[in-house]
Amino acid sequence: KSGFIIKLTTHSIDLNYDIKEIAVLNDDKGNEYRPLSWTGEKGGHHIEGTLTFPELLKEASSVTLKIPGIDNQDRVSKWDLN
Repeated sequence: KSGFIIKLTTHSIDLNYDIKEIAVLNDDKGNEYRPLSWTGEKGGHHIEGTLTFPELLKEASSVTLKIPGIDNQDRVSKWDLN
């Protein structure tokens, strides 16, 4: 399994999002991974938790995590695995 610690803070909106339902992880081989679990809160101005995904394909050399639509913007992060 792969996990990411996610922290979101805002003072302009309520973070009433189901992070597990909207987040997606893609690798550079074209595979898409959906979260297995989210340990964080839902709602409020500050949320923090761990987003856990299935094991990644061993041949993958990078991954991109996308959390779309947070305050009308997509949150995108990319990591090189090698």
